[in-house]
Amino acid sequence: MAKPHNHTRRSSSSNRSETRPTILASCYTVDARSAMLKGLHYSTTGAGGKLPHLPHWGHSGIPEVGSGIPSPPRSPPLAAAVSHDEYSSTDKATKGRTGGAAYHITEECERLFCDKLEAIFLVERETTKQESLVVGTQTKSTKYKASISEWIEVWDYASDLNFRGFVGGVGGDKSLFIFFEPNVMDKDLKPGLMALIELANHPVLACSELVICLDRLISETDSKGLIRDLGWVGFELATLAPWNDGVNDTSNEWVMLSMEI
Repeated sequence: MAKPHNHTRRSSSSNRSETRPTILASCYTVDARSAMLKGLHYSTTGAGGKLPHLPHWGHSGIPEVGSGIPSPPRSPPLAAAVSHDEYSSTDKATKGRTGGAAYHITEECERLFCDKLEAIFLVERETTKQESLVVGTQTKSTKYKASISEWIEVWDYASDLNFRGFVGGVGGDKSLFIFFEPNVMDKDLKPGLMALIELANHPVLACSELVICLDRLISETDSKGLIRDLGWVGFELATLAPWNDGVNDTSNEWVMLSMEI
């Protein structure tokens, strides 16, 4: 009687493992104001789902530690290690790790900014003086051409790639900017690109546009080929005008391609 019982247990365990989601990519967002770190995962099954379906971004259905999911170096621990989607533990050690990760992601994203992007998103405009309600006094208001709401780091496990970028825009119009550095040319970009398109459209980011920033250091031949391929997907060459008061300017370090989501 013991043998059939053991067989049943093994079968049950196997069935449970088959329902675990397969994580294809992970995204970490850092709130530009509060530095709050959040995690999203691109998986092939939903929370508690029994049948696999098309990949989607979500917080739940995270497998246990030791399920074979690689942990990206120098990045936040995957949510496989925790059961919630915001890394806001009261544990001092956890706060220290997540705080360091948030700083690292922000720093690495800012490192990729060219002079034009800095001037638009990071540099304050000239302050303007405004009359105060208090007689005889003036106040100054500081404005930016555009603003950044989140810093982004995405790990694509299918192609062994990581992408950095940010969510920025003017007013309520938000775009997801992703930097494509030269190392992307040696990889299969299709899985990561599909994940990025889905990510831009996710309610957490709620972007209306995905902007690919293609490094000008990529060879002309490779660059033309990638621009052609992205064009088939729906991307078009773009300028910085939407975020630069309509000034039809371009970056001296990045070729911009945009697609409405």
